[in-house]
Amino acid sequence: MKGLGLILLVLLLWLNSASYAQTDQESKLVQTFLAFNAGSDDLDTIAKNILSQRFEEQLIHTLEKEDITTFDTFREKLDSLNSAFSLKKSGDYELFTLRFNIEHWNYILKNKEVINKQEKTFDFFYAVYPLDQMHYLLIKRMDEMSFSCYQAYIYKENFGLFTADDPIKDMVTSFLSVYSWTNVSEGSLKRQNILESESTDREGIRSYPAIPIKFNTKTKEISYSFYRQQDGKKITRRARYLNGGFMIKSYDARTFEE
Repeated sequence: MKGLGLILLVLLLWLNSASYAQTDQESKLVQTFLAFNAGSDDLDTIAKNILSQRFEEQLIHTLEKEDITTFDTFREKLDSLNSAFSLKKSGDYELFTLRFNIEHWNYILKNKEVINKQEKTFDFFYAVYPLDQMHYLLIKRMDEMSFSCYQAYIYKENFGLFTADDPIKDMVTSFLSVYSWTNVSEGSLKRQNILESESTDREGIRSYPAIPIKFNTKTKEISYSFYRQQDGKKITRRARYLNGGFMIKSYDARTFEE
């Protein structure tokens, strides 16, 4: 009951402030975000979900109706909490990602309409590219303590909003994953000179850049490169978009098989 009382008070304050600035979408976005942040640790699950939903609805409204890149106050509030957002454009698509603590809010827009969203996720949307009139390529990234992973997906546009819980499985195809070490003990690698490390700490832990999945929009070619541990030879795998897909092998440095 205490949590519900607090959330009602927060929403009342938000509605009161909004009544004085109905046209100020940035003010509404900041208020819902601050309310969500204030209640993240102190409220029960139901109350937190209400605040989260309120913020997400306002965020989507902003993305579809406003230019969020001009919202300097919102950007400053995020920065003060060690958080940030980015907006990338690719053809008719826009990719928005907001990072808050270890969670991400991810949205893909086409013609200023959200067509794909995944909220409060550990991994995040990294890049989006058009493939043809009905499909687009989405690259996601996930960063763990010692490794990173890029994953590639082909999505079919369904003339509506796609979410992670969408039951229509044929709307998305996962076809490529690339796992690479980013922080690893020197003794774990068979050949220590196969990569140029960024740094080494006192405990012998080397830091390496993550291996990205790249896409050439002109040739519709996807690719990635890694160094084979047996002999240090650089291997590049690539494939073109043909017949609605890519024929390319995944890579996992954690197995030490290549």
